Amino acid sequence: ENNIRVDLPDKVMSLYTTLEDDLVAKLDSKIVVASTAAAASIKLRQVANGGIYLDPEVQALVKLPKSTREWVNLHTEKVDALADLIEELQGSPLLVAYDFAHDLDRLQEKLGKEVPYIGGGISMKRSTELANLWNAGKLPVLLGHPQAMSHGLNLQEMGHHVAWHSMTWDYELYDQFIRRVLRQGNKSKKVFVHHIMARGTIDEVMLAATKFKRRGQNALFDALKSLRK
Repeated sequence: ENNIRVDLPDKVMSLYTTLEDDLVAKLDSKIVVASTAAAASIKLRQVANGGIYLDPEVQALVKLPKSTREWVNLHTEKVDALADLIEELQGSPLLVAYDFAHDLDRLQEKLGKEVPYIGGGISMKRSTELANLWNAGKLPVLLGHPQAMSHGLNLQEMGHHVAWHSMTWDYELYDQFIRRVLRQGNKSKKVFVHHIMARGTIDEVMLAATKFKRRGQNALFDALKSLRK
């Protein structure tokens, strides 16, 4: 494992803290329900990744200006770190996990619109084509949504690097995504898993929860409060 930590810009960290304070306040008052906590978790994850969807609650809470876009770009720390990793690997194939649609947009804006991905809207036929190109060594970077490719695709014939631009709470998705590469037939002695995390955010909580196979909102509640101490 290779943990790559980035620091959020001051203004973005302030926004993140505002959202986190709101969630912790609701937890302390014991009026929050699971769906509300899950929604708050999603907002925190989005800010850590670099963008956030502009629903009315977000605009009211963090006082963001109105926009005609569905989401706004907050920072490029994670995509910049990923670009640095790709340069460091010097052409060694890298499988990259993303989560939100705006993660994919920002990744392709940074890395190039031609960078292929397997996720929503991609047919099984196209996914198989991309898997074949990967195994032939013709794709230096492949973006993938864990839910779309955690099972059924074999990518072990080429490449031994996996990067998490966007962390997940789901241990099975985490494990199975890595196992697209970490499979019998991989000629490399090791598979390197790179976690790109925003320091002091839910990213670090999620990695710890995943490593201990902890799922659900209990992990979020306990770990968030621990992080703030």
